[in-house]
Amino acid sequence: MICITQDFRLRGVLFGPHPLLLKFRGKTVGILHAFNVTAGTGIPIPVPGTTHIAGPFQYTSGESCTAQAVQHIESRKSSPNDDDIVFRGLSFACGDSACGHHVKTTSILGISITKTLSSTWVTEGLHLLHYRAMPLYLTRHGQTDWNLQRRWQSRTDTPLNDTGYRQAGAMQRELRQRNLTFSRVICSPLNRAQETTRIILDGSTNTVETNEALLEINLGDYEGRFEADLREEMGPAYDEWRKTRHREAAPGGESIYDVATRICPVLESVRNEAGAVLIVAHGGVHMAIKAELSQCFSVDCLDDFHQDNNQIDVWTTDPPMRLERIEVQT
Repeated sequence: MICITQDFRLRGVLFGPHPLLLKFRGKTVGILHAFNVTAGTGIPIPVPGTTHIAGPFQYTSGESCTAQAVQHIESRKSSPNDDDIVFRGLSFACGDSACGHHVKTTSILGISITKTLSSTWVTEGLHLLHYRAMPLYLTRHGQTDWNLQRRWQSRTDTPLNDTGYRQAGAMQRELRQRNLTFSRVICSPLNRAQETTRIILDGSTNTVETNEALLEINLGDYEGRFEADLREEMGPAYDEWRKTRHREAAPGGESIYDVATRICPVLESVRNEAGAVLIVAHGGVHMAIKAELSQCFSVDCLDDFHQDNNQIDVWTTDPPMRLERIEVQT
């Protein structure tokens, strides 16, 4: 399930004269062939009657590889003298091995690099920088007593505690210092998120949109239970479930995939906003948003996507990448 696709530009170093075939829905739409390894440039060789694919490009390969764009391929020009190859929803296949799965995404100086590994080759997808940068401020609610007690909370309407109120105030001061103007503010209906939003927007003229899709992940039978009690009752089985980062649902509850499905309309609704968007919700919801944006639901990615109560993650939707993590002190 893909509701937001990604743009990539291939980079790397060419080993040998291996062409890169570009395919769209099973049809070859272009062939790229590097001719200057030192300069790292390439030249497109269009296939008659197909889409023109622009260069320059670089890639790393130990064999001839096929790039299959599962949704769209287009040529985009960032400046009069600079063409970029844009792959939307790109996947790879090398020989008999399936490539293109997101192994790890890291952000360095605002540049998000996704590394894809196989036994014979490595490709780096560098998210394009010439895009309409609509930042998404993913803000988790302040701390509650249940957070402090390590007690599972999802739909129970627990209030902020004193630390949570201080965290919300610190977030408000941090965002105000940045002179941000939000084009939209969307919030979970639960009190802890509503109160955090109210404090952050103190003095603002923004209207808050309450959206049921931002309710915390449903924890089913684990709701209200202390982690220590569950671990004592279930033994190693509880820790094994905990390690899945909600890829497996709690009994009677939701998985991270279920949450990603229900938040898709929210992401689609903000994709074309002209300004920054503030979303105030919950740890599981923000984890699902980031997994859906990046299309990475591995345990490593979900671990990286975890947010504490005093953290704001700044993401963009096109291309999907984390620009910054803001951590406030109280």
